[in-house]
Amino acid sequence: LQPKLPALLEDLQKKYDVDPNRISFEITESMFDNLSGVILENVRQLGDAGYRFSLDDYGTGYSSIQRMNTYPLDIVKIDKSMADDMFSESGNIIMFNTIRMMHDIKKKLVIEGVETEAAVKALKKMSCDYIQGYYYSRPLSEDDLVAFLRENRRNNNIS
Repeated sequence: LQPKLPALLEDLQKKYDVDPNRISFEITESMFDNLSGVILENVRQLGDAGYRFSLDDYGTGYSSIQRMNTYPLDIVKIDKSMADDMFSESGNIIMFNTIRMMHDIKKKLVIEGVETEAAVKALKKMSCDYIQGYYYSRPLSEDDLVAFLRENRRNNNIS
């Protein structure tokens, strides 16, 4: 909501020599309904400056594909509710076609809330970009995350 946010971030980006392409802001699907005025202008300016945006909780609201194509979204995070339903006939069709459609409009996908090996295998078969959930790990503190990454990189479990 801060009109000067893009300028502030640009100053910080230059001060700390951070590539804006390495920073991604998450916007929830429900927040998309409120993108107007200062917020919309900030999103546009930040997108033009190279910052990335992720749409979180896709599948819980009423996102229009056309609207998603209008905003500078790089990543779409599919809500856990869709992952939970992907083993029903219609849920599988929806998940498969959602992944295909998002790839067709050049969006990367994160499927949230994945808890089973069967779900991981099915999503990999559908060419999902990223999988997130308790199957890999519960939420971790910063120290535990660093230890987890070191251990799993050493064991080639994380690429």
